[in-house]
Amino acid sequence: MTEDEMQELRELLAQEAESYAKNDDYIIDTPDRISASNALDQTSEAELLVFGIPREMVPTLQTAYMAYFVLEDLVEPSLFDERTTELIEKARAIMPPRKSFGRDIPFQTGISDEGFFQSFAKTFMDVPYRHATAIYAKHEFNTHGITQFADER
Repeated sequence: MTEDEMQELRELLAQEAESYAKNDDYIIDTPDRISASNALDQTSEAELLVFGIPREMVPTLQTAYMAYFVLEDLVEPSLFDERTTELIEKARAIMPPRKSFGRDIPFQTGISDEGFFQSFAKTFMDVPYRHATAIYAKHEFNTHGITQFADER
C-alpha cells in the first residue's frame, strides 16, 4: 500500500463517517433496543456513559469498527464501496505485528483483536487508543448475548 493509497483510504473513511453522522438515530436513548445485530449501527446513551465514548466521536468510531471487520475479513465487504474495500484489503499488508509477552504476533485475517483494531483505527482514522478500546469493548459486550459460554451448555 502506497502513501497515496493510505491517504486516499483516510479520506474515504472520513467521508463514510460524515455520511454516518447524518443518520439521526445512531444514538438511541434506550439500551434495551441494542442487540448484536444492530450494535454496528447504533449506540445507546447508556453505552456512551459506561464505555466513556464521546458522543461526537461515535460516527468515526463506528466507521472504524466496520472497516476493521472488512480488514479482518469477518463480514461481507459490501459495507463499503468497491474502492474503499479494495484499499482496506490492501491495508492488511501493512498492519504491524502487535507485541504479546515480548513476542511479535503477526496480523492475520479471521480473528478479531483489540490491538490490531487500535492500530488500524489510529492509522486510518486518527482514533485515540482509549476511544478505540471503548468502542471495541462496547461491541464485544453486545455480542456476548449470542455467545454460548462453556458453563452454559
